[in-house]
Amino acid sequence: MIPKPSRAAATLGGIMFAAQCFGSPQDFQFNKLDLRLLDDVNILDRHLDDNGFVYADRETNSYIQALAARLLGGKPVPERVQYHVRVLRDATVEAFGFPNGSIYISTGMLSALETEGQMVLILAREIAHVADRHQYLTNRVARNRATLGYAAAAAEPLFGYFIVQSLAGRWVYRNGYSRGMENEADRDGLDMTTAAGYDAQSAVHAFELLEERLEPELPDTPYRSHENLEKRIGSMRVLIASTPSSGRGAATDSDYLAHVANAVCYNIGADLESRRVRTALARAERLVNWKPDRPEYTVLLADAYRGLGAKTSAPMKEELSFGGGYDRRQLLRLTPEEEQAKLLAKRGGPDVMKANEAAAEKLYLDAIARQPSLPAAHRGLGMLYQMESRNEDAAREFRRYLELAPADAVDRLRVQRRLAQLDKIREQPSEKR
Repeated sequence: MIPKPSRAAATLGGIMFAAQCFGSPQDFQFNKLDLRLLDDVNILDRHLDDNGFVYADRETNSYIQALAARLLGGKPVPERVQYHVRVLRDATVEAFGFPNGSIYISTGMLSALETEGQMVLILAREIAHVADRHQYLTNRVARNRATLGYAAAAAEPLFGYFIVQSLAGRWVYRNGYSRGMENEADRDGLDMTTAAGYDAQSAVHAFELLEERLEPELPDTPYRSHENLEKRIGSMRVLIASTPSSGRGAATDSDYLAHVANAVCYNIGADLESRRVRTALARAERLVNWKPDRPEYTVLLADAYRGLGAKTSAPMKEELSFGGGYDRRQLLRLTPEEEQAKLLAKRGGPDVMKANEAAAEKLYLDAIARQPSLPAAHRGLGMLYQMESRNEDAAREFRRYLELAPADAVDRLRVQRRLAQLDKIREQPSEKR
């Protein structure tokens, strides 16, 4: 459940309109408006921590913190800034920085990138926004321009589970930084990236990766905005042309996955829950290609094929338009059942579903053959068989899951309920089934 917007959310809701910088960051002097914004983002930091929105995997967080430390080196820290990088449990591909130095990067972003060098650039850009005081400067302009806009943003409806969008990150999602500020962050971020020893070419490839279009998404998120990405890629290429090349981080780096695989696994589950099934499929295929001998990755790939149902694994041509037809809000007007019914009614829909179910079954059985005691494989296979009305087979797999799963397993209750439902069906007279 999304919390009701607080005073802090209201304050941040109206900022980040087009702005101009006032002097250099070194000349920045705090006023009452700045201090209020600082108080508000400190409140939001605590809110995200206290309510479980921060991904707490030790290995992932240690890795991200080490990258940030490499970028910062011995650089002076601006007044009232304490840099700290946090990973956010959010399938949206985003990153943003608070003016207090908290840098948030979503599990969706971690999963979308391919190399350490790409990750470093994203972190560097957000650090640059903080160091250049872009949040404070834009907040000043926004508050001076329109109290009406400020109030309207605070009353704006929330979209589902996007905690970043509903709270502190709303300024970025709704309005973004000015073009001049984005260019400044590109330049300063690229300087930090190359100074840390990473190849400049990998930086622009990070933005090219973010042009990936597998699902309907909100049209106004900054890192996935087609128009903004095109401009950013163009400006980065101009900057790279005058940047000395270095060898680090230039190619796909399996070491990157070694550090973030846990977060990718988490995000595959988040993608499936948030109906980004094609994205979950792409990320699971990447893990399986990286470590084909890991049955738990095979299960995630099987879960993705099962979740596709009658949906094709790649988007159809009409889904790839960047107009109003390619918008997540339209998708979410349908329940999952309504979406599948619509897909099944299309020509070839039943054949697509049959092929996806066959692929899922093969993968589940392969994982079980390699590791018979893997609970997730039996749970997923049971769900697949239940979808196919193979009730006896489904009940068998659910019972096997309950035998193998820990007592505190998150899915235990859900599987128990599914099994009870199947038992009721079995108890019905055959003519009523």
